[in-house]
Amino acid sequence: RPILTLGVCAVADSSGAKPWWKKYFFPVLSIVVIMLVGGSIFIVPPPLVTEYHETKPDQYQHITIQPDITIELDTGSALMLTRSQSPKAELLRGTAYFDTRNKSADARQLEVTVGDVRILGKSAGFGVIIANQGGSVAVSAGQVEMILHGQGKSISAGQRVDFDSKQITAESSITDSDIAPWRQRK
Repeated sequence: RPILTLGVCAVADSSGAKPWWKKYFFPVLSIVVIMLVGGSIFIVPPPLVTEYHETKPDQYQHITIQPDITIELDTGSALMLTRSQSPKAELLRGTAYFDTRNKSADARQLEVTVGDVRILGKSAGFGVIIANQGGSVAVSAGQVEMILHGQGKSISAGQRVDFDSKQITAESSITDSDIAPWRQRK
């Protein structure tokens, strides 16, 4: 029986052939899925690399994160390091000296965590010590920002700040030779 469509006479196909769009549906769907998965590569961040560094009682360690960021661990110290676009270090015990003294405009900021305290350093040299439920930060060059329970404190070169898990306990001046003095003995 003829079917009239837009002035054109067509004969109905009774053979059971699929409409033309069903023939292209799965190939087109596969291409769309491949494009979405391929595009997700640019959205999903690369995996983080986490490293554990520990020194023995008679050992020092020098760690280079990027050309402009280095870390020196004192004897008997431990550090968890996450290498990413903005590197992060968590001092677990002991003493460490962080050097981020690159003066370029695209210098990376290093985030150091000691318990609940975050220390942000960019273009600075500073030492961090863990002691008795707290610790201290001493800056030899540049300036760092210390964040404790949402409150920020800027620490400049020649200053030392002691803290516990709740508050800043002391502030004092310090000479460069007193900041991580073990670096000269290595």
